[in-house]
Amino acid sequence: MKRKYAEVLSLLTALFLIIPAVLPGAFSFRANAVSAADIESTINAVFRDECASAGAGSVQDLINGKYTEKAGVTSDWFIFSLVQYAGSKYDYSSYARALDRYAENDSSASASTKERYALNLAAMGTNSGFIKTTVNNEIGKLGIMSYIFGLHLISNGYTSSKYKADDIINYLLSVQFDDGGWALNTDTGTSDVDITAMAVQCLAPYYARNSAVREAVDRAISLLSSRQLSDGGFSSYYSAKNPESAAQVIVALTSLGINPLTDARFIKGGRSPVDSMMDFKATDFGYSHTKDGQYNISATSQVLYSLISIYRLDKGKGRLYDLNSGVKTDISPAQTSSKPSSTAKPASTSKPSGTSSPAPVTPETTRKSGRTGGKTTAPESTGTTASPTVTRPENVTVRSRRETTTGGRGKTAAAPEPAATTAAPPVTEPANTKAHSSAAANQSAVSSLAETSAQAPGDITETASFETFTVEYSSGQEDETETQTPAETQTPAGDESYFEGPEPTPSDEPEDESSPLPLKQIAVIAVWSAAAIICAVLIIKKKRKPVNFIALAVAAALITAGIMISDIQRPDEYYSAQGTAPGEDTIAVTMSIDCKTVAGRGSEDITPADGIILESTEFILPAGSTAYDCLISAAKQYNIQIEDSTRTLTDHSGAYIAGINFLREFSYGDLSGWMFSVNGDFGDVGCGEYTLSDGDNIEWRYTTNLGEDLK
Repeated sequence: MKRKYAEVLSLLTALFLIIPAVLPGAFSFRANAVSAADIESTINAVFRDECASAGAGSVQDLINGKYTEKAGVTSDWFIFSLVQYAGSKYDYSSYARALDRYAENDSSASASTKERYALNLAAMGTNSGFIKTTVNNEIGKLGIMSYIFGLHLISNGYTSSKYKADDIINYLLSVQFDDGGWALNTDTGTSDVDITAMAVQCLAPYYARNSAVREAVDRAISLLSSRQLSDGGFSSYYSAKNPESAAQVIVALTSLGINPLTDARFIKGGRSPVDSMMDFKATDFGYSHTKDGQYNISATSQVLYSLISIYRLDKGKGRLYDLNSGVKTDISPAQTSSKPSSTAKPASTSKPSGTSSPAPVTPETTRKSGRTGGKTTAPESTGTTASPTVTRPENVTVRSRRETTTGGRGKTAAAPEPAATTAAPPVTEPANTKAHSSAAANQSAVSSLAETSAQAPGDITETASFETFTVEYSSGQEDETETQTPAETQTPAGDESYFEGPEPTPSDEPEDESSPLPLKQIAVIAVWSAAAIICAVLIIKKKRKPVNFIALAVAAALITAGIMISDIQRPDEYYSAQGTAPGEDTIAVTMSIDCKTVAGRGSEDITPADGIILESTEFILPAGSTAYDCLISAAKQYNIQIEDSTRTLTDHSGAYIAGINFLREFSYGDLSGWMFSVNGDFGDVGCGEYTLSDGDNIEWRYTTNLGEDLK
């Protein structure tokens, strides 16, 4: 009998060991939970990289320098992350003033972009009037994202003259799909991971006290769990697995008090969303949109704030979008300066009543019934299909557009009517409840997180350990990139332009055969002419000490050197480019540009009657060129205006095409814009990251419905 018992026990033991190996997804055993120090060290490593890439000696230098210079363009999510992580440890006044000025002057910004500006200004505790203006005018203006970001503002105590929180909540619930998710296109298609996660993020503060919200969010959580890939990762519509989608899910879970590292519903193949996200560590620094890729600003910023959302959950600091950091920043005009200031002290300023953020709410039980940030910022429509009024920007470049949206059987719902009252209901929450977690822990995440940093700081808001990433850096490369998701959903802001005016009218005057002097030569002549004039003045004033003339000569020489290494060209020089000559290290590709979906609906100069902006044309390019490079080659050779809202000057890996031939995104609705395909495939990276091969055929086409009208 004992022998039989022993045989049975041996069999059960073998099954216990074999089944998890065969079906790893059925068991969520994890060896060791990721510690708070692992999360913090990874966050700190990101900021150290940011300092090094900008040549900044400290985080304060980074804020006053690069982040202030890029306010409203590429630095906003980094500042938001820093405020929500480090609180009042730093002085944000120079950046806050720069962002306030930029926001007030950015006439082309969409509603959700303005709300993003407002969230940043609110997080820093500023007294900016832009916040109130945005809350009153932009919520619900153009697309679902303007409701999502608008609800974040209202949840932090800002009141709207048009909408109450309940109005926005009811609208969001009315456009939830039958499968439990949401998408940019609220009328058709299936739900999207990113938009679903972002909807959950803004609804989370109302989970505990609103049964309809609770039921909707539970369904969304079940959907997200079902959409998780076998290795713990996530992908969005029109995209392969990427870190941004995982980041949005992580923020959604932490907003509900759910630990994404240990919750059994989000452990697939023994891996969590954080494990998958860490797979995208870039080959240089930061994080990439694709595995083994290079630094991508959108991927890095979203990974950063998702880790901070875990940090805030662990420390009991509330959700990522709870603006309770205690930061106060004065941006009064009297202190406005054109130069970043590292000495300005943050002054006390009062938040609107009710801005104390509610405590995080954890669902005690989650029923199994049913991408701010940054990558997935929804496009905003102009509200009309009429041709837009076109103003030609002084400087503009390029960007590829592929919005992450989906469709599905959606419920069609009209936007909520503005509320009759101007007051928003007070936002309060019951006390915290414990987060969901599985008993098992996570070893793989420990390894991947630990590899990102050798230092493990403590709680940065209470100890000096945060200074682990404020060390001096002797050098570093300046990073000018901005990628709002590799051509997925991005926020416009345009600035760099490829435009040449109309052909000159023929004249009877004989043409001047002489070529104008190059701009560099003119600049050098001007510098030394100015130096000669100053020398003459010094002689007249009898200040003839040799040191004066030596200093002047050195200054002129340095300026000359700077001019010579700069890329300065006349418009006619820029547009005179004739492409690359065929050779061993070149490739031949074809490219076309059309707007057939809106042909003839506007000015003939912008939307030609046949919709053809550039017929299929061959381009010879250096090997390794990208779809972006080909588009710029076409712009130079055929005088085609291109607008890149990222305004990058050096690294164009995150280029985002907002307009071609003065036809901009959102000109024909909130789902309109430019998309590119290579050999008929829309791919999953932006034009600046898509490396071309010999014989490729690139098509740039304008869509009015996120590509549905291009099929």
